[in-house]
Amino acid sequence: MRWLNSPPTATICLLALTATTALSPLASAGAADSPPERISVVKADPNVPASTRPGPILMRSSRLESRIVSFADSPDIPVTTASNTTQSENSVFVSPKNPLHLLNSNNSSSWPVTEFYGASYWVSTDGGLTWTGSTGGAGGTQRGDPAAAINRNGRLFVGYVSFEYGQGVAYSDNNGASWTPRTVAPAPSVLDKNHLWVDNSAASPHVNNVYSAWTNFQGGAADAQIEFMRAGGPTGPVTGLVLHAGGRDTPGKRKP
Repeated sequence: MRWLNSPPTATICLLALTATTALSPLASAGAADSPPERISVVKADPNVPASTRPGPILMRSSRLESRIVSFADSPDIPVTTASNTTQSENSVFVSPKNPLHLLNSNNSSSWPVTEFYGASYWVSTDGGLTWTGSTGGAGGTQRGDPAAAINRNGRLFVGYVSFEYGQGVAYSDNNGASWTPRTVAPAPSVLDKNHLWVDNSAASPHVNNVYSAWTNFQGGAADAQIEFMRAGGPTGPVTGLVLHAGGRDTPGKRKP
């Protein structure tokens, strides 16, 4: 391959192939074929605009705007001021009946990290200005991966990976003062990458249904299948039938 000189304004490379007569079907019998010669020719494309230098970085306000509402950054308010704990991978849910009522859950551990508590719980009744709760796992020690939810009756839910690597949900009817854990799905191996949702549509025939979903990493035919469980009724415990959603998740980092 050889490169031909090109005009300095050229921007696009076009490849041209020239074959020798030895490649022709009319070449004499027994003649040795010569390898094809590839010539790269650079030509200017008038339809491609000339590159420009990037403009200066624009310093913008932290204020967010929309056509129907406006937002402003508020000061960061920690859910706890304790220095001997970490709170990460947070999940926050706003009550459908009261926008000042919030539930927050995090992966909670000691600091320095020597003990893992699971999905913690923190409740605010003033829009996040103050929080009450615990660094301990909702419903007891578990393996975290929090998913928070509140239904229209004010019941709080925290979904998590159970201590045995199954799936669990704890619920509270007294704003987090106490929690009742429920096993959603036992662990054949590892059930992970969970999420939780509540049907809070007042017009829905399934209002207050709770849906817990996860990826099944048990291996075999069900490996990487997305599964979920539905709990019907506004006050019933989290029970139901595991349904295969038919989707296949992309396996990510699994828990040890």
